[in-house]
Amino acid sequence: MKCPKCGFDAQEDRNWCEFCGEPFRKEKPASQLNQAAKFIEGLGWKILEREWKCAEGAVDFICRENDVLVFIDIRFDPSGSLGPSKCVLDGAARAVALKLARKFLESRNVPTHKVRFDVIIQTETATRHHRDVLGTK
Repeated sequence: MKCPKCGFDAQEDRNWCEFCGEPFRKEKPASQLNQAAKFIEGLGWKILEREWKCAEGAVDFICRENDVLVFIDIRFDPSGSLGPSKCVLDGAARAVALKLARKFLESRNVPTHKVRFDVIIQTETATRHHRDVLGTK
């Protein structure tokens, strides 16, 4: 997928350009989000927001695990080829994720919380959960 802002050839599973941080405004299928919601609820977490959006981008799920706010990016991998390295948010993607978290906290007047960023990868047959992909606990 080409970034509409800078032309960088970004990976298909990304929600924003790894080079410039421009968010991609692509909708995820409801069935994919429903499957992820069931997985998250199965963990005993409370879903606070689903598909939260602001001018800077979107977050698939914002949840609460005990006293931690968890921002979750859902990725669908039909081939099952995405490994743990595809879950790491670094560079521009890290900056965008942190900006989105700040925007959410400001918009809700939420006092300082512990914040974590997770990635859930769904294949045709399995769901893999990668915790704390930014190391922000």
